[in-house]
Amino acid sequence: MIKGEKNSEAEIEEICEELRKGHPEAGAFVCEYAIFNDIYHLQMRNLKRLDTAMFLALVDVRRMDNQQMEALELKQVMARTLDLLRDNLRQGDTISRYSPLQYVILLPSVANAKMGRMVVERLKRLFYSNSKNAKYIFSYSVTPLAADD
Repeated sequence: MIKGEKNSEAEIEEICEELRKGHPEAGAFVCEYAIFNDIYHLQMRNLKRLDTAMFLALVDVRRMDNQQMEALELKQVMARTLDLLRDNLRQGDTISRYSPLQYVILLPSVANAKMGRMVVERLKRLFYSNSKNAKYIFSYSVTPLAADD
């Protein structure tokens, strides 16, 4: 019996050591939408338990002339946008591609709607500071997420 307990302690220590070896990348976490959905549900559980706020942002990138982008152009502008989002959001934030022209972002450490808009406005300014983005429109919406009872 005691030997069994020691084995489980050793196993959990091995797990802890394994987890410590991984180093999180700088910036926000980027994932596929299916994983984003799971993270959303996990965060919503925490919202309910901790009675805190969380916000969801949707970022949309389009050409100013409303013309459809060619595949290479779309790939380049969305890659630049993703780099900007990942590098300028916090490590606890989560980003996913929602559609060809959109990214969805979970902002769990934002206290109120005003702060949520400020975060995304800062991203918008950074987007336009890159001359390669001069012919694109960066639009967004931010909404609070409430835990269901």
